[in-house]
Amino acid sequence: FFGHPARTHAAAAILHLKAGVPILVSVSKRLDDNYHFQFGCKDPIIYQPTEDKEMDIKKVTQLYTTALEELIRETPDQWLWAHRRWLDLRSKRAKKRDKRSNLAINIEYALGLIAVFVIRLIPLRLAHFIGKIVTGIIFHLDKRHRQRAIQHLIHAGITTDSRQASVIARKSFDCMSKIAVEMFTMDRLINQQNVRDHVKVVGSQAAIDLFFNPDNPSP
Repeated sequence: FFGHPARTHAAAAILHLKAGVPILVSVSKRLDDNYHFQFGCKDPIIYQPTEDKEMDIKKVTQLYTTALEELIRETPDQWLWAHRRWLDLRSKRAKKRDKRSNLAINIEYALGLIAVFVIRLIPLRLAHFIGKIVTGIIFHLDKRHRQRAIQHLIHAGITTDSRQASVIARKSFDCMSKIAVEMFTMDRLINQQNVRDHVKVVGSQAAIDLFFNPDNPSP
């Protein structure tokens, strides 16, 4: 992943090799705060299996991982960089499981339910504004995740400048707050009748055909 060994799910590769179903790698890019998105699709991945099953799985996994990398590079500030994925960056501390008490977990769950309730009551722009303030506070107070995001951006080669990495990481935190808001409010504005006004799909014709008609794509 970005030139470094990383934990990567192989399920897509296994299903592709068994069923022969094309793999379509796509990401959603936020265009504004009014529910306008762009789905960028890479060309469908179709791999001819060999006799070496393990090698086939690795090759297919690398194919869609590389395709994902290319899409992430277009808008790196809309990717969650604070997650631990690279194997060559895992510290001894990171290998230990996060041991939280049941009380802490229940408190987090309760706060989450309260946040969802509030988000559904207030206007979208206000929810985004509050979310930006909250994530801004978290970004400055949560040193561990802030530094991890900056480290990962540099490790991935997105930038070599720590200041620029900090700016991108901050925007990434903001993006995650918007996603959290939109998860629980999208049904307000987007439906089957207006979805094409809010979502644009870009890519090759083969990718677009597969995106809209996965059961019967154009040849």
